[in-house]
Parts: sequence; C-alpha cells; structure tokens
Amino acid sequence: MIEYNAKRLFEAVKRYRMIQGEIEQLTEELNNASTLMKILTVTTIIFIATTIVEATVIYRRKSR
Repeated sequence: MIEYNAKRLFEAVKRYRMIQGEIEQLTEELNNASTLMKILTVTTIIFIATTIVEATVIYRRKSR
C-alpha cells in the first residue's frame, strides 16, 4: 500500500511540474502576443494619421 501511494504521489508531482512548465510557456507566449498587439495598434494609429494628413494635403491642392 505504501509503495502504491508513493508511486501515485511521484506521478502527481511529475504531472504538476509538467503543468507548471506549460503554464510558464503559455504565460510567456501570451506576453509576447500582448507586445505584438501593442506594436500593431501603434502602427495602425500612425498609418491612419498619415493617411488623414495625406488626404488633407491632396484635397487642399485640388481645391486651389
């Protein structure tokens, strides 16, 4: 019985460590995705601002 319980405990610890490793990996991937999302958001805002400025310049040149 003690041997059976020891095996179960060993397997549980092994699974726990494996799951902890997966959680750390997923957390790192989530942080990377968050950083990429922020970069994409900034890039999109810059693109929109540039487009508005260019459209304004073109509109003013045509209306002269």
